[in-house]
Amino acid sequence: MDISAALVRTKIRQEFEKHRYVNDLQTIDILLFKGRTEFEETMNMWKQKTHVMRYFDELDNRSTKKLNGFLDKFYAGQ
Repeated sequence: MDISAALVRTKIRQEFEKHRYVNDLQTIDILLFKGRTEFEETMNMWKQKTHVMRYFDELDNRSTKKLNGFLDKFYAGQ
């Protein structure tokens, strides 16, 4: 991958900070399960490069492009 380790660490920190104030134990358990699953799928190379790069889309200039038409929104998954 063409992403530096510092950038990956920053993204992981952002994901942790996004759920910083979650207090519900069931929600925490689900978040832990999802995190472990994502890690396992990535480490076992069950994900392709595009799956991993989706986490870094907002770092790319293409994601800051304004979506005008129906097809632009459709391709972006909105």
